[in-house]
Amino acid sequence: MERDPRYLKLLAVLSAAQAASFVALLGVALPVKYFAGYGGAVTTIGALHGVLWLLYMWVVLAMTTLKMWRGAQILRLVFSPLLPFGGFATARWISHLSGE
Repeated sequence: MERDPRYLKLLAVLSAAQAASFVALLGVALPVKYFAGYGGAVTTIGALHGVLWLLYMWVVLAMTTLKMWRGAQILRLVFSPLLPFGGFATARWISHLSGE
């Protein structure tokens, strides 16, 4: 099946948003927690990151179910969010695929 440009755009946006929330969690919230003693930032940014990650994975699963991705591409989409800046690289790759 051909990739739907709407799914590609959504996946690129979710990938970048998920990556930004991960970087904010690691680069802002955790230092604030351990150096300033305020754990609320981790709770708030962590919850946002969790929701964005679930939405991202849901779209990856939907696109995989519709046969829009193949083996190595699926692995890249699933494992790239584990790296702090991996989601940004994936968003750029997806935008390149969609011709944007």
